[in-house]
Amino acid sequence: MKKDLLLNDEEKQRRKSLIEQRKLLQLNRNCPTNEFLLSIEDKLTIERVCSSFLLNFQNDLTDEYRESLTDRLSAIVFWSHLVEKGILNLIQYFRQIEQFEKLNNEDRFLIIKYNLSIMYPILKSFYYNSTNGRFQYEDIDHAERRTRFYQFCFNSQHLSIQFRSIIHFLWQITENDPIIVSFLLLILLFSQNLSAEVNVPLFQDQLLIFQIQCHFTNTLCKYLINKHGEIRSINTFSRLIRGIFQIQNLNQLFQQTFHSQIIQTNQIDQLAPLMQTVLHIV
Repeated sequence: MKKDLLLNDEEKQRRKSLIEQRKLLQLNRNCPTNEFLLSIEDKLTIERVCSSFLLNFQNDLTDEYRESLTDRLSAIVFWSHLVEKGILNLIQYFRQIEQFEKLNNEDRFLIIKYNLSIMYPILKSFYYNSTNGRFQYEDIDHAERRTRFYQFCFNSQHLSIQFRSIIHFLWQITENDPIIVSFLLLILLFSQNLSAEVNVPLFQDQLLIFQIQCHFTNTLCKYLINKHGEIRSINTFSRLIRGIFQIQNLNQLFQQTFHSQIIQTNQIDQLAPLMQTVLHIV
């Protein structure tokens, strides 16, 4: 009962924080500071994008772990359905973005198939608490159970340590700022060959997707300059690029480890359907 009350209090605190963030967005919209950087259109874009992000990602949907699973295959299948919740939430968020909805079906499918696995660590970093090194609503016991679950699931302590290191690095860059996180997700969404894999099909409308990416990149750049100044903004973008490279390397290592454990079982159909696509099994 005490734990339930604690979670309710934390939920109230997080919702209060979301309301304050929305008020901050409205305040920035009316603020004349650095007007030469952020136009009215820029501020409206920031407000729309960030509001959609906060609406979809108030809570972390992938924070449930089971230690009662006795074999690795069952743990992997459970994990696939867990992560699929986060992937579906990402898709729901992207479908609220006008530019994504205007793309043809083939390009949207390619984006989902090849880019979403790279975005997952960025989304998780939004729930990271640097004070205690844990995720949203986690106590010490929960954090230990999550670590044991992933080590058992993928039989690799190295992957778990590397994932946490990247999450902490991403937090240092974004500091849980929903504007930075939401725009970073969109910039990566409209990226060609983000997964750094070979033989990835090209977008049908490459020019349009590049223009969309430039639009969101330019808006985020102006926001960062408005918030931190030019020098720190350049440093932030440089670190973001470094973080993306780290995520790409981790993603390739993870897929190699995952495929080696699941492909040989001949029980791929047990995985969550969307995860089969994102992991390039189908």
